[in-house]
Amino acid sequence: MSRNCAHAREWPGNPSGSPDGAPSLASVPKPSPLPLASAQKEPDLAYAARIKSLGTLTASISHEVKQPLTAIVISGQSCLQRLDAPEPDIKQARELTKRMVLYARRAAQIIDRVHALAVRRAPQQAPLWLDDVIKESLVLLRHEFQLNGVSLSVDLAPALPQVVGDGVQLQQVMVNLAINAIQAVTRSATRRGVFVRTMLSDSETVCCTIEDSGPGLDPEHIRFLFDDFFATKGTGSGMGLPISHSIIEAHGGHIWGDNKSALGGARFTFTLPATGVAECRSRDADRSGQPS
Repeated sequence: MSRNCAHAREWPGNPSGSPDGAPSLASVPKPSPLPLASAQKEPDLAYAARIKSLGTLTASISHEVKQPLTAIVISGQSCLQRLDAPEPDIKQARELTKRMVLYARRAAQIIDRVHALAVRRAPQQAPLWLDDVIKESLVLLRHEFQLNGVSLSVDLAPALPQVVGDGVQLQQVMVNLAINAIQAVTRSATRRGVFVRTMLSDSETVCCTIEDSGPGLDPEHIRFLFDDFFATKGTGSGMGLPISHSIIEAHGGHIWGDNKSALGGARFTFTLPATGVAECRSRDADRSGQPS
């Protein structure tokens, strides 16, 4: 399978480079699309799992909100100094005020992301970009990676078509898989790394993989990974992966786990039906300001 991943991004503190070895989807059956409502056949459990994930990320969320708020205070103090000077520097004060507005919007965006995950609502289908879902998820997790000394490599394919689905539910899947990867590598004495990649596995399927350098999955447990209440770690509820499985299948996709990570640990892969390459071309034109 040809690889369709051209842009690799290193987050702060991460080593450069990305491992190769995309998963083979040739033998994976494509399930027929299910009604999106079935993604929460256990709505109370799904919602509880989402709230539990937010509880795990309290420190990360606090850190992400505190950064722009601190910047606002510093910029505000500098602005007042410029205005209180014998000869007020109006131009510089205006620039500092613009900066404060920018930081305030950043804090509001983070709060909006958390609110979207915390509120209970019916699933909503809409065309969306999977890379946007991944980026928003990783913003919430950024401090969690740093706190645990885990390097994160991200390789998002530059020309993926849209998928149709519920952004909050897909973000729940992404957050759950990433948290699992972080917890796995912190149990390993080797190099701590997580690699997230997207690609177009074929013209009709968008694929995302989350790989880690942890100890890997117990071969005897792999076939039970998505069973209700089957926990691979003592502190787990055993519902994160089953709920993720339910969400992905309700979106007409597929999810599985194996030990084929290029980093030496576990690899989780999920696929979603693509809406069409034409929309992808349209988006590229919007980004560049030129027709494709």
